[in-house]
Amino acid sequence: MAIVASISTYFRKYVDFTGKASRSEFWWFLAFTLVVCAAAYWHGLGIYAVVALVLPLSAVTIRRVHDSGLTAGFALFSIIAPFAIFYFFSAIQNMIEALLGFNVPYDLIATIPATAAFLFFGFALVAVLVRKDEASRVKVSPKRTSSPWGISSAASTGNP
Repeated sequence: MAIVASISTYFRKYVDFTGKASRSEFWWFLAFTLVVCAAAYWHGLGIYAVVALVLPLSAVTIRRVHDSGLTAGFALFSIIAPFAIFYFFSAIQNMIEALLGFNVPYDLIATIPATAAFLFFGFALVAVLVRKDEASRVKVSPKRTSSPWGISSAASTGNP
């Protein structure tokens, strides 16, 4: 899908979370989003661009995950899990500070595990987003089974 077709699909389906999005549609839209955010940041309107583009970016990401053969829950989990881990370790840090009675360096407990979680789940989400779509995957022929005596047969037909 060309860049113009990708952007026009974006404007038609900017809040459509159903269906599928090809790899080229996703990556062209992501490039468009980055250019728009950079231009908005340059003019001091970065937060407005991010707020305006978070819903369409979520929609095309969910459609891309559907096209990869997974559910939207994977994308949702990949986005929410690092924040949950950060919150969990922040709570632990607050309990340790209350128990010990002095201030613990912030990166020691909360930031390091949260950064690792962001990297892990970010790489996992990118790995899913670059997967080929279901239609282009190679279909596997029926497995051949063999008996203990070395005689093989097709699993689907039962013929040798």
